Amino acid sequence: MGLFRGKKDQPPAARRAVSAGALRRERRALRKLRDVRLRDLGGLMLELYRRGAFREDLVAEQCAQLVGIDDRLATIDSALSRSGVDRRCACGAPILRGSRFCSACGRAVPGLRPGAAEETVIQPPAET
Repeated sequence: MGLFRGKKDQPPAARRAVSAGALRRERRALRKLRDVRLRDLGGLMLELYRRGAFREDLVAEQCAQLVGIDDRLATIDSALSRSGVDRRCACGAPILRGSRFCSACGRAVPGLRPGAAEETVIQPPAET
């Protein structure tokens, strides 16, 4: 699940930089997908147990997909942490530069003038 689907034929310099907001949206979608895949893996294991036939290839495939999701989440978290976490909300969650609301509790970020939010731009990781 990448942000550049269908643009693999373009050279890396022609791709747009990804904003912090887009990375947060992708991270949220990946976390939901990870939860679904973990439940699916548990259901698969239960069903294999019931049938008395363990299929290592199915389990390995599901685990490989989860590891890929975890790797992408780690990359996004790393990029977001480099984008300028310098303040914390009253709830203790980090506030990214340019955010108007806390991502954990939804409180408005104090001291931000309307229209003063700066756009944080992050270069996407190089594709291999």
